[in-house]
Amino acid sequence: MSAVKDQIVDGFEGLEQVILEMVDRAAQADFTDTLDGFVPDLERTHQDHFNNRSSPDGNAWEPTHWFRPANNDHNTLEDRGVLRGSLIRGAQGNITEIVGNQLEFGTEVDYAGIHQFGATIITGIDLVPRGGKGGFLPAGTQLVIPPRPFVGMTESRVDLFTEAAADDLVSIIRN
Repeated sequence: MSAVKDQIVDGFEGLEQVILEMVDRAAQADFTDTLDGFVPDLERTHQDHFNNRSSPDGNAWEPTHWFRPANNDHNTLEDRGVLRGSLIRGAQGNITEIVGNQLEFGTEVDYAGIHQFGATIITGIDLVPRGGKGGFLPAGTQLVIPPRPFVGMTESRVDLFTEAAADDLVSIIRN
């Protein structure tokens, strides 16, 4: 197939063939490198959600009200750092997969959904209350964990990624 930019068409019949060739090139396009290039940006922006203690849209997370007595100085969603770390390629619990022209990025940490979407949990064990101030919450107490979204992208970030992919597609079609 010759490069689209080099073709001279004779009327609309020739234009139809050029368009068909462009569609064929687009259908065969490989965006693996483009998608792989998005990963460092995704990692950086998701680490920023933890640094800023805010959701992808910039809303502040509700602070943690319950702490482990032995470690009551951690930041919200960072008791052990597993959840935060899972948003780095190759880390425990990370999902970064490029298959075909699709990128999947996120975490498979089992409690991630509780923090992303919030949950109501009935405690199975006694818990030390907020800030470790005397007393306990007995087993069977209802505990409401507010949503603290940490995975996602803003519309403007999606637009940036879309523009980069579109630029690559134009290059593929021209060559």
